[in-house]
Amino acid sequence: MKRLSSPRRRGSSFKYFLDSRFHGNDTVAILLTHKWLLILVFIFIFPVVVWAGNPPDQSKSTITGTYAPADGTTSSSVTITLRDSAGYPISGNDWVFLTSTDSTTSFNPSSLTLDGSGVIYTKVKSTHVGYVPIVVNDTTTHTLISGSIYFYQPGGIAPSSGACLDPPPGSTVQLLTATSFGDTSVVLTWADASNPVTYYLVSYGVSAGNYIYGNPNVGGQGTTSYTVGSLTKGTTYYFAVRAGNGCTPGAYSNEFSATPGGISIPTLTPTATPSAASTPLAKPDPAPQDTPTSTPTPTPTKKNYVPTNIQAPSQPPVPIATFPPLQSQQPENSSARTAVIIGVIFGILIFAGVGLWAFIEHRRKRIFDQTTQQF
Repeated sequence: MKRLSSPRRRGSSFKYFLDSRFHGNDTVAILLTHKWLLILVFIFIFPVVVWAGNPPDQSKSTITGTYAPADGTTSSSVTITLRDSAGYPISGNDWVFLTSTDSTTSFNPSSLTLDGSGVIYTKVKSTHVGYVPIVVNDTTTHTLISGSIYFYQPGGIAPSSGACLDPPPGSTVQLLTATSFGDTSVVLTWADASNPVTYYLVSYGVSAGNYIYGNPNVGGQGTTSYTVGSLTKGTTYYFAVRAGNGCTPGAYSNEFSATPGGISIPTLTPTATPSAASTPLAKPDPAPQDTPTSTPTPTPTKKNYVPTNIQAPSQPPVPIATFPPLQSQQPENSSARTAVIIGVIFGILIFAGVGLWAFIEHRRKRIFDQTTQQF
């Protein structure tokens, strides 16, 4: 029996196009319809899945290596583990490129692909004694992760596990002023030491060179003033400052003396020139070389009784690799990205479901029309 069909407007739908090309062959039309649906889903979902790959996070990733002499021939075995902001290893096959700002450092290999668990292995050689910076460039997500490994002096002994390997500050602190402030406080100002600096330590006592009081950490890099409080009016105190980096303290600064209850300063920001109440023992040049661009507001502190040999604040064992902060190029919030992905997928599923329902409804109506025309 000849198949009957109701007349249709040309170009009214994609289904009509399929019918006109395959002479009403419903099986072929359905397969082609599904094929195009699969192509559309692939076009929309594949870029989303690729984009959804979380980039590595600086604070969660690790770079560790064995100790090796800086002779340029002995290699340090380095393990790099890249994790996202949630702490999960990067599961993709990202292409990674390794570099260093030290020109004597080489990698073998220097470019490789993640193994699906976020871990890569390489060999590193260098003639630089000390920490060698390493930069991991994830070219897939365009993210940089930095770290370092340690090379010791050739002919020397490899550092023991947990040994302090932090380099000392680049320069000694220059104490500029010690100014009486009120009856029980003295304001200290100093010139910032050269990096690396992670803290400043203030020491003082009632006799020159004998520091029996102090504060082991008054601030990090950029701190250039501090107010020592809870002092005794009329007593002369002698002050010194030292910088430190991690577990390695620097040398003490020059010494200044001041007597609380002398000239009162009306502002918490002291001038660069010592007042008449300040009597430097070594008579250093009172004119500062540089005026600090940013001076934190000093806060009064209570007197701390510490041993004479004040040391830097205790630090945990130093790992093989340390990570300086890298605030730039941080990945966006992974939970927000996940919510967007889920929303896109649900949108596609809803769109596909509506399309399937429309297709089934269209077929049901067409079969009903054909059956009606036959009778």
